[in-house]
Amino acid sequence: SRFETMIQIYKSSTSPKSLETGHQYNGQDVQRQLFADQRGKCYICEEKVVTNYHIDHLLSQTQHPDKTTDWSNLLLTCSYCNQKKSSAYDQIVNPLSFPIETLIRQEVDYQRNVALFEAPDDKDIVGIDETIKLLSSVFNGKTPARQVREENFYEYFLSRINLFQKACNQFLEDGSEQHKSIVCELLKADQEFLGFKYWIIQSNQTLQNTFLPFCQWNRDEI
Repeated sequence: SRFETMIQIYKSSTSPKSLETGHQYNGQDVQRQLFADQRGKCYICEEKVVTNYHIDHLLSQTQHPDKTTDWSNLLLTCSYCNQKKSSAYDQIVNPLSFPIETLIRQEVDYQRNVALFEAPDDKDIVGIDETIKLLSSVFNGKTPARQVREENFYEYFLSRINLFQKACNQFLEDGSEQHKSIVCELLKADQEFLGFKYWIIQSNQTLQNTFLPFCQWNRDEI
């Protein structure tokens, strides 16, 4: 199966052979399989990567050295998110086990120019707060040394979400098959920022009725 973004993940069950060494976790076969499983996207921010990527340990090597070559602990991430996460976020929700797209509301606050992450009151799962903290750091964080990079990332993210919102609005205006197909294309499993797109679909009953069936990326089979 395949996976994307900070939504629920389904990984290929077969562990790449190079992991059998017990010490190498970033072999060529590991990289190829993660790229195929994740459709070339970072599992945290969901931006597509080409060469600027790392193999991330969901449970950090620092605190969990026994899981360094554990296939279920390895995920593809962009260098930006990997530096943000480092070994400081070992308690985030395991995306292999939970449908994060339904646990955490992901929206854009255009007035404050920030991305919002919120857990519904009735969701009591260990790691929710830690996951929200990480996502907020990725999308909204600013440090003196990395402010330009963070601003560039946010502007790129916003341009993609605005494009999707425009496509949804055009569909709501005329309901045409042409505009429906554009929205469907932007909801495909290899597209970026699907977690945010999911909540845009959830925000409108007509969009829900039409497009929720296309928001089942983590249930598709390769």
